[in-house]
Amino acid sequence: NASATHGKVLNMGGGWQYSVGYQYHTPFGGISFQQIRRTPGYGDASTYASFKEANEMAEKGNTVPIHVVGELIKNKEGKIEGMKYEPSIDPNHFEFSMVDSLNNIATVVYSKPKPQDIDKSEKVVVVGKMNLEKNHFEAEQILLKCPSKYNNKPPQVSMLND
Repeated sequence: NASATHGKVLNMGGGWQYSVGYQYHTPFGGISFQQIRRTPGYGDASTYASFKEANEMAEKGNTVPIHVVGELIKNKEGKIEGMKYEPSIDPNHFEFSMVDSLNNIATVVYSKPKPQDIDKSEKVVVVGKMNLEKNHFEAEQILLKCPSKYNNKPPQVSMLND
């Protein structure tokens, strides 16, 4: 089972808050997103949540951006499910399906060009909020964790027949 440890927001007085860290765990290992951010203490420090929590926050009228950690949903050929990107029609509209760390699925809409190498990413962090009227998560930012080129696996070689 996947689990998540949410970041902490520390009120340090003087009108400032510090938000610190996040860890995501799967049966196959963990990934950490470490962040230390100093922000004015008006409640604008972004937190980590699931799509379900993002939906609940939106239902309560909370419009503070949140981080959602997850993976792209890919088919057997490795293509991103639900991906819609037609730069000749609208270069600033990218849409895809994503599953968060607690197995909640949502459509994510990013109103900027498709990030380079998103197809190769292992993990994705989307920062934004749920749009209840349109039933999707509106991402203001997308952070990618791509496969390491420094892993211990031997290189794979393909043989082409002439």
